Amino acid sequence: MKKFFEFVKKYRFDIIGLIVLLVLAFTFSEKPNTKVEVPKHKKASSSPTTEKQELEKTEKKDKEKDKYAKIKERNIFSASGTYETVAELKIPENPYTLMAVLKEGDEKRVILKEFTGNIVVAKKGTKLIDGSTVKKIGDSYVEIKKGKETRKLAIFEVKRR
Repeated sequence: MKKFFEFVKKYRFDIIGLIVLLVLAFTFSEKPNTKVEVPKHKKASSSPTTEKQELEKTEKKDKEKDKYAKIKERNIFSASGTYETVAELKIPENPYTLMAVLKEGDEKRVILKEFTGNIVVAKKGTKLIDGSTVKKIGDSYVEIKKGKETRKLAIFEVKRR
């Protein structure tokens, strides 16, 4: 019993605060609303005015559904923002830009930016989206082979027209 009084004495302000909150909660609470209205079904009528009203209601609902259509059209996980697959896209003659060459011990990797905007990290022997393969990685260049054709991409390569 002595421990109980010590506990009450130690936490008296907390206990008083809880009692005050409980009294306030019961004082300001209201009875729940138990009146539930059940919607009545209307009989179908063949008058043109009700059909027009129903048509307007369905059009309004369709507009509300299409509220987010523009947002749904954009693919946020693709750099191009579309849902097209690589097979559907027309692949240009040179679909890659060499961004960097990474050297980790004896292993070299390249960072390529595809024409779609996606970034790819590749090492020797990696197949790319157009079916070409990384054949050789130098200090500032990479050689990509597709069929019998070999292309060399270099960092800071400037093509003159």
